[in-house]
Amino acid sequence: MTSFRDRVQKSRENATKVADEQTDKDLKAILENVDDLEGIFNELKLTDQATYDQLITIVEKATERNESIATVVDRLKALGEAGIKLAATVGNVTGPGALKAVLGALKES
Repeated sequence: MTSFRDRVQKSRENATKVADEQTDKDLKAILENVDDLEGIFNELKLTDQATYDQLITIVEKATERNESIATVVDRLKALGEAGIKLAATVGNVTGPGALKAVLGALKES
């Protein structure tokens, strides 16, 4: 008979495997769109600060709420040209982990 400790350890290992697989999937989606994202980030540096701050806020809140990518895309498009360009690429990125990575890159750009 398997001990409770062994069952918990097995559950932990399975959860870690699933999380690692999702992270790999998220990062792959970002890497597949890296050229587009980099171009957008460079362009966003030239965008007025208010628009830039709104983009950051939308992505942060979407991450906190675990919103769907479609919802994020709609919110970004409402911000005009910079939002539309970012939305076009974010639409190709999936998962909250990927969205957080995009946010991190936005903050660093």
